[in-house]
Amino acid sequence: MWERCQSHAASYVDLLHQPVFVVELAKEVAAKSERRDRWRPSFAWLLALSLLLGDASALAPAAQAFPFFGPSQEKDPVEPFVIYGTVEKKFLIEKIEDGRIVGRKKGFTASVCAKCVGANAETPEFLGLPTGMKMEEAPGEQSCSKWEAASKDEVCAKPCKLSCDDAVARQVRLERASTGYELDPGDRQKALRGCAAACENECQKPGRSSAFVVPIRP
Repeated sequence: MWERCQSHAASYVDLLHQPVFVVELAKEVAAKSERRDRWRPSFAWLLALSLLLGDASALAPAAQAFPFFGPSQEKDPVEPFVIYGTVEKKFLIEKIEDGRIVGRKKGFTASVCAKCVGANAETPEFLGLPTGMKMEEAPGEQSCSKWEAASKDEVCAKPCKLSCDDAVARQVRLERASTGYELDPGDRQKALRGCAAACENECQKPGRSSAFVVPIRP
């Protein structure tokens, strides 16, 4: 048994001195898993074996192939902000011509507005206002969208996504223009998902109007 282990270990010594083998093995293991943490033990096993055998330098190409094993990149110090939003629903679809309602039909209509407000704008007086008034008082434009659908389940997702996407994009442009900082892509996706989820949750509730608030801490 020990001789077989020594033989296998010797084989791995030869292979670990071949950077191409290390990279290809790491890629193959990664390709067979959907989640990164499921194949980390295999990578760690290679590292431990290489250290045990006295040569960890062979794993350098694999570390380069997977940069998340290296030092993390520092994010820009973007200030926290809050996404405020309102949802208005009608349990019908209106036909409008020249600004006038000329007909109605069965269905659902959802109107969503969203707006990002920097934490530095949230004074005690501002925090005491209702959500709708906060959106009116804060500088900048609101991001609004309207959607019509035959069922309640279909009417919420689209206007929520459109309004959240535009509101966060406005905040990203404002931050870039005023400070030169860039919102981390991961934080941006969290903001978009959080905004859309909160919006859809309020939209699905009974009643004609509701509001949502999503704090973002980059």
